[in-house]
Amino acid sequence: MRYPRTVSDEDVQAYVEANIGEFHAKRVGRLQTLALNSLLRRKNPYLFRTKHIQTAHDLVKPMLDAHIVSQEETMFGGFLEGLAVRVAEIAFEGRTSGIEGIDLELDKGNTRYIVSIKSGRTGETHLKCGVCAMILSARHASCGSSTRPLTCEL
Repeated sequence: MRYPRTVSDEDVQAYVEANIGEFHAKRVGRLQTLALNSLLRRKNPYLFRTKHIQTAHDLVKPMLDAHIVSQEETMFGGFLEGLAVRVAEIAFEGRTSGIEGIDLELDKGNTRYIVSIKSGRTGETHLKCGVCAMILSARHASCGSSTRPLTCEL
């Protein structure tokens, strides 16, 4: 078969329609199970004293807003990663990888591509760590359970 196959708008729409409900259900579920104590435990109480916070509302609202944004970014990143895997499945007959740290594998000609999908903004340090982790995962996959140490330097 000739690659890449075209991924249509209908293919993307079908994925979104099949999975967006789960995204929203997770958002609601996480809020329903959120406890005030766990939200408050994550923050330094002295910071709020220095900001001259006077009411419980002034304390809880910004913390809840930050929590919601963080949760939504994480869940939406997972949603987008799933979409990327689906597009690779259609375009290249890609498949979800069983290798830790690798999200996707696909073959093109005599070359196997291993892919770690990341969405959102990533700092250079995180990117370098991720690249090293992918290299080590690939080496582990190709070497099996070799006893020699696997290293990576960038």
